[in-house]
Amino acid sequence: MDFITITPGFRFSVHTGEISAPIVPPVRANAYLMGTNYAVLVEHNGKTLLINASAGFKPGALAGRHVDVVFLGIGGLGKRDTAYMEAYWHEVVEATGARRVVPIHWDNLYLPLDEPLKPIPYLMDDFDVTMRFLLAKGATQGVDVRLPQAWQAVELFP
Repeated sequence: MDFITITPGFRFSVHTGEISAPIVPPVRANAYLMGTNYAVLVEHNGKTLLINASAGFKPGALAGRHVDVVFLGIGGLGKRDTAYMEAYWHEVVEATGARRVVPIHWDNLYLPLDEPLKPIPYLMDDFDVTMRFLLAKGATQGVDVRLPQAWQAVELFP
Protein backbone atom coordinates (compact mmCIF):
# COMPACT_ATOMS: atom_id res chain seq x y z
CA MET A 1 0.00 0.00 0.00
CA ASP A 2 1.25 3.46 -0.87
CA PHE A 3 -0.07 6.92 0.05
CA ILE A 4 0.33 9.72 -2.49
CA THR A 5 -0.20 13.33 -1.41
CA ILE A 6 -3.05 14.99 -3.30
CA THR A 7 -3.99 18.65 -2.88
CA PRO A 8 -7.37 19.52 -1.38
CA GLY A 9 -10.07 19.67 -4.03
CA PHE A 10 -13.23 20.44 -2.12
CA ARG A 11 -15.13 23.33 -3.64
CA PHE A 12 -16.82 24.18 -0.34
CA SER A 13 -13.84 23.65 1.94
CA VAL A 14 -12.86 27.10 3.17
CA HIS A 15 -11.46 25.86 6.45
CA THR A 16 -8.06 24.47 5.60
CA GLY A 17 -5.28 23.54 7.95
CA GLU A 18 -4.31 20.77 10.31
CA ILE A 19 -6.28 19.75 13.39
CA SER A 20 -3.75 19.97 16.23
CA ALA A 21 -5.89 18.80 19.17
CA PRO A 22 -8.81 16.41 19.57
CA ILE A 23 -12.20 17.82 18.61
CA VAL A 24 -14.90 17.17 21.20
CA PRO A 25 -18.45 17.66 19.87
CA PRO A 26 -20.55 19.64 19.90
CA VAL A 27 -18.50 22.10 17.86
CA ARG A 28 -19.14 24.31 14.85
CA ALA A 29 -18.53 22.84 11.41
CA ASN A 30 -15.53 25.12 10.89
CA ALA A 31 -13.69 23.25 13.67
CA TYR A 32 -13.23 20.37 11.22
CA LEU A 33 -10.32 21.53 9.11
CA MET A 34 -9.32 20.19 5.73
CA GLY A 35 -5.68 19.15 5.88
CA THR A 36 -3.74 17.02 3.42
CA ASN A 37 -5.58 14.63 1.11
CA TYR A 38 -4.02 11.36 0.06
CA ALA A 39 -4.66 8.95 -2.77
CA VAL A 40 -4.20 5.36 -1.62
CA LEU A 41 -2.59 2.84 -3.97
CA VAL A 42 -3.33 -0.80 -3.13
CA GLU A 43 -1.64 -3.80 -4.75
CA HIS A 44 -2.77 -7.39 -4.18
CA ASN A 45 -2.00 -10.51 -6.20
CA GLY A 46 -0.61 -8.46 -9.05
CA LYS A 47 -3.71 -6.25 -9.33
CA THR A 48 -3.72 -2.58 -8.40
CA LEU A 49 -6.35 -0.07 -7.44
CA LEU A 50 -6.20 3.58 -6.54
CA ILE A 51 -8.59 5.30 -4.15
CA ASN A 52 -8.75 9.03 -4.86
CA ALA A 53 -11.62 10.00 -2.57
CA SER A 54 -11.34 13.76 -3.13
CA ALA A 55 -12.16 15.32 -6.49
CA GLY A 56 -8.75 16.95 -6.26
CA PHE A 57 -5.38 16.20 -7.75
CA LYS A 58 -1.78 17.33 -7.73
CA PRO A 59 -0.33 17.59 -11.25
CA GLY A 60 2.20 14.83 -11.83
CA ALA A 61 1.65 13.12 -8.47
CA LEU A 62 0.59 9.86 -10.12
CA ALA A 63 3.03 9.91 -13.04
CA GLY A 64 4.71 6.56 -13.55
CA ARG A 65 2.17 4.63 -11.48
CA HIS A 66 -0.02 2.02 -13.17
CA VAL A 67 -3.35 0.91 -11.76
CA ASP A 68 -6.09 -1.37 -13.01
CA VAL A 69 -8.99 0.37 -11.25
CA VAL A 70 -9.55 3.88 -9.91
CA PHE A 71 -12.10 4.61 -7.20
CA LEU A 72 -12.64 8.19 -8.35
CA GLY A 73 -14.02 10.77 -5.90
CA ILE A 74 -16.49 12.93 -7.81
CA GLY A 75 -18.25 14.94 -5.08
CA GLY A 76 -18.55 18.52 -6.28
CA LEU A 77 -16.99 17.77 -9.68
CA GLY A 78 -20.16 18.68 -11.61
CA LYS A 79 -19.91 22.29 -10.41
CA ARG A 80 -16.33 22.63 -11.70
CA ASP A 81 -15.56 23.87 -15.22
CA THR A 82 -14.80 21.53 -18.12
CA ALA A 83 -11.09 22.36 -18.05
CA TYR A 84 -10.87 21.20 -14.42
CA MET A 85 -12.78 17.98 -15.17
CA GLU A 86 -10.51 17.27 -18.15
CA ALA A 87 -7.39 17.87 -16.04
CA TYR A 88 -8.76 15.68 -13.23
CA TRP A 89 -9.47 12.80 -15.64
CA HIS A 90 -6.05 13.20 -17.22
CA GLU A 91 -4.12 13.33 -13.94
CA VAL A 92 -5.91 10.45 -12.21
CA VAL A 93 -7.29 8.13 -14.89
CA GLU A 94 -5.16 8.63 -18.01
CA ALA A 95 -1.90 9.06 -16.09
CA THR A 96 -2.38 5.69 -14.37
CA GLY A 97 -3.70 3.78 -17.38
CA ALA A 98 -6.75 2.58 -15.45
CA ARG A 99 -9.21 0.48 -17.46
CA ARG A 100 -12.05 0.76 -14.94
CA VAL A 101 -13.36 3.74 -12.96
CA VAL A 102 -15.73 3.40 -10.01
CA PRO A 103 -17.16 6.82 -9.03
CA ILE A 104 -17.29 7.33 -5.26
CA HIS A 105 -18.21 10.13 -2.87
CA TRP A 106 -21.17 11.12 -5.04
CA ASP A 107 -24.07 10.08 -2.83
CA ASN A 108 -26.06 12.14 -0.36
CA LEU A 109 -24.51 11.36 3.01
CA TYR A 110 -27.60 12.56 4.88
CA LEU A 111 -29.88 9.75 3.65
CA PRO A 112 -30.18 6.39 5.40
CA LEU A 113 -28.31 3.49 3.83
CA ASP A 114 -31.38 1.26 3.80
CA GLU A 115 -32.76 3.42 0.96
CA PRO A 116 -31.41 3.57 -2.62
CA LEU A 117 -28.44 5.88 -3.01
CA LYS A 118 -29.19 9.35 -4.33
CA PRO A 119 -26.74 12.02 -5.51
CA ILE A 120 -25.56 14.96 -3.47
CA PRO A 121 -28.13 17.80 -3.74
CA TYR A 122 -27.81 20.04 -6.81
CA LEU A 123 -26.85 23.02 -4.65
CA MET A 124 -23.53 21.29 -3.94
CA ASP A 125 -23.02 19.29 -7.13
CA ASP A 126 -24.43 18.54 -10.58
CA PHE A 127 -24.29 14.76 -10.68
CA ASP A 128 -25.77 14.54 -14.19
CA VAL A 129 -23.01 16.75 -15.64
CA THR A 130 -20.37 14.64 -13.92
CA MET A 131 -21.77 11.32 -15.12
CA ARG A 132 -22.18 12.54 -18.71
CA PHE A 133 -18.55 13.64 -18.65
CA LEU A 134 -17.26 10.38 -17.13
CA LEU A 135 -19.29 8.14 -19.42
CA ALA A 136 -18.23 10.09 -22.52
CA LYS A 137 -14.54 10.00 -21.51
CA GLY A 138 -14.79 6.32 -20.71
CA ALA A 139 -16.47 5.51 -24.02
CA THR A 140 -13.88 7.36 -26.10
CA GLN A 141 -10.91 5.93 -24.19
CA GLY A 142 -12.09 2.37 -23.57
CA VAL A 143 -12.44 2.85 -19.81
CA ASP A 144 -15.30 1.01 -18.11
CA VAL A 145 -17.15 3.43 -15.78
CA ARG A 146 -19.27 1.60 -13.19
CA LEU A 147 -21.44 3.43 -10.68
CA PRO A 148 -21.68 1.42 -7.44
CA GLN A 149 -24.95 0.71 -5.69
CA ALA A 150 -25.31 0.15 -1.96
CA TRP A 151 -24.94 -3.43 -0.80
CA GLN A 152 -24.25 -4.81 -4.29
CA ALA A 153 -21.00 -6.57 -5.03
CA VAL A 154 -18.85 -5.03 -7.75
CA GLU A 155 -16.40 -6.96 -9.94
CA LEU A 156 -13.35 -4.78 -9.50
CA PHE A 157 -10.92 -5.93 -12.12
CA PRO A 158 -11.70 -5.96 -15.83
